[in-house]
Amino acid sequence: MYPEKKNLIENNEAVSEIIGEILLTGIAVIAFSVIAVFLLSPQGSTEKPSLDVDGWVDSNTDTIWLRHVGGERVQADNIRIFVDINTNRYEISPQQLTSLYTKPS
Repeated sequence: MYPEKKNLIENNEAVSEIIGEILLTGIAVIAFSVIAVFLLSPQGSTEKPSLDVDGWVDSNTDTIWLRHVGGERVQADNIRIFVDINTNRYEISPQQLTSLYTKPS
C-alpha cells in the first residue's frame, strides 16, 4: 500500500555519514574553543597585594601621615601615592618615596 514509506524506513545507508559529520563538527568546535581559551586568556598574574594603610592629616604642620598596619610587604619601587588637595593632584613617585623613607620596603 505504501511502498515508498517502507523503502524510506529501511534505507539507512546515509546514517553513518550524518553521524560522522556531526562528530567532526563537534571535534572542530571543541578544538577551536580550546585554542581560543589559550590565546585569549590573560597572561601573567593579575593579583594585587593586599595591605591595610592608616592615614591622617595634621593641618597644623600641613603633613599627611600614612602607616602600613597590616597585609603584605610592598617594595617601595612598586608604590605610587596620589594626593588630591582641592582641585590639585600631587604624586609621590617611587624614587621620592625611597628618598623620604630611606628603606626599600
